[in-house]
Parts: sequence; C-alpha cells; structure tokens
Amino acid sequence: MIVSAAERRCEWTAADGFGPVSERLLSARRAAAVYLEHMPIRVECYAGYRGEQEPLAFWLGERRVAVRAIADRWYSPAQRWFKVEAEDGDTYILRDDGPDGQWELAAFTSAKSPGTG
Repeated sequence: MIVSAAERRCEWTAADGFGPVSERLLSARRAAAVYLEHMPIRVECYAGYRGEQEPLAFWLGERRVAVRAIADRWYSPAQRWFKVEAEDGDTYILRDDGPDGQWELAAFTSAKSPGTG
C-alpha cells in the first residue's frame, strides 16, 4: 500500500515528540528568518599589506571583542566574509559589505555550546 506524504503527516502527533510536519516546518522557517537577519556591528580594522581591511576587534553593544585569529576568509563580488576566533573563546562570522563600510555579525558559535568539544 502506498501512503501519501499528507497521510504520513497526519499519523505524527505531539505525543510522538514530532508534532505535525506543517508545524515543524513553520517553526523551522521562523527560526531561519530570525537567523538570516544579520546584526550590524562596529569593527576596528587593520589595512594589510595589500590595503584590504581585516578585522582586529568588533563591538557587541558596548563590549569590545578582540580578534585573536582569522580562521578563514572568503569573498563574493560585493562582500567579504571572515571567520574569526575571538578573545572570549567564541567563533564569529563577520561580513563586510565593501565600500560602504557596513559590517554585520552573520553567525556566532559559543565555545560553551554542547557538542563543540
């Protein structure tokens, strides 16, 4: 017997720990929408030997966070991204929108997060 996705969706209940698929999907979409909204930040930079700006420190509200190391970097035509290890032990992804000088905090991983070692 072939069971459609709609019929399978109806079989799952909150008692199973899953909840209806549509509710889980909606919840995931809400989480993704929040995650995709980047946080503007102020960044202190150093111009490297080629004149490109690299982050030395950034501010989260009133707190200055020094960059211990740039773990990775990548480029797109309009943006530059930096994966940085900060003095607080956490890892941040900073995005530079280029000539307009706008920086954003794109992602964050706490050193204290479960499963990170």
